Amino acid sequence: MRWLKERLTGRPERDDLLYELKRWLYEHHILIVHDRLLKRLIVKAGQDVEGSLTDGVIGAFGDATLDNWSRLLAQPANEHRSLQQWLWAVPLRQSTHQMGDVFTKIDRLYAIGVNQGWPTLCNDAAVRHYARRCARRPPSVSKRVEQRSRRLEAACFMRYALRSATDQLLSMLRHWVQKAINDATREVESIQLDPNARLREFAAAVKKVALDATLAREELSRSLCELADRALDRRKPSRRSLVRARLLAKRGQARAILARLIRLPFEAQTTHPVINALDVLRDLYARKAYTLPDRIAIRLGRVWRDAIDGYDRHKALLAFE
Repeated sequence: MRWLKERLTGRPERDDLLYELKRWLYEHHILIVHDRLLKRLIVKAGQDVEGSLTDGVIGAFGDATLDNWSRLLAQPANEHRSLQQWLWAVPLRQSTHQMGDVFTKIDRLYAIGVNQGWPTLCNDAAVRHYARRCARRPPSVSKRVEQRSRRLEAACFMRYALRSATDQLLSMLRHWVQKAINDATREVESIQLDPNARLREFAAAVKKVALDATLAREELSRSLCELADRALDRRKPSRRSLVRARLLAKRGQARAILARLIRLPFEAQTTHPVINALDVLRDLYARKAYTLPDRIAIRLGRVWRDAIDGYDRHKALLAFE
């Protein structure tokens, strides 16, 4: 029985457990009894393990919280018939709209306390097993499940939904970053092929700077001089530098995503510059600052250092983002 509980603690599935139990009995020179008795032992061990897992989540969150999660799963949410269906749905596209929907899922799960201290006794395999068992049934059917089992399933479902949403978000974020780079590259290539495109780009940049009411007189003059110097410079800039300039020009969407991304508690096994950079942005966005402070010692990339360490601290923040 102890061996069975140890096996079930790390892997709740019981498909091959009967065969493994017979092999264990054979290796330990124990008389193998009828399959019916062995199956009863497996069921009893599974019930004991499930009971200990239930006690663990009840101790971590309390009966009232788990019962509330069970009720919430059956309630409608975001044009879906139930919160359970909405949380289990996989994003169909890698668009920013779908990314916003995943952010909303994470915010909803944080609001009801799913991110709080999860018991270490209930490992990832157990969370996945009981979450899928909950997802296979409609919420209306889950109401008829025994209360303790329903509490465990609801807790594991919420935990699994939070982990899945976070994984989906990071995958979508990587795709969005790559798409932004590809789009900027295509725009740069089209400008280089069109002889009049640079003139149109220069005119649009001048108009944009002239209409920027947030710029002071000195900043406006400096920005216009930079645009003029860039247009008069006969040296052909590298394609990579032009791509970086296009990325800086499209900062609005990136800032909107970062403003929601910094609310997530990212961690790293060692000191990581991206974690430190998110902490800096968290403070800047809280103060609604539009410039990057001097002497930022975080090194994010060699090609961005000139812009981050430059005199224009507004542009430095854009490069930092």
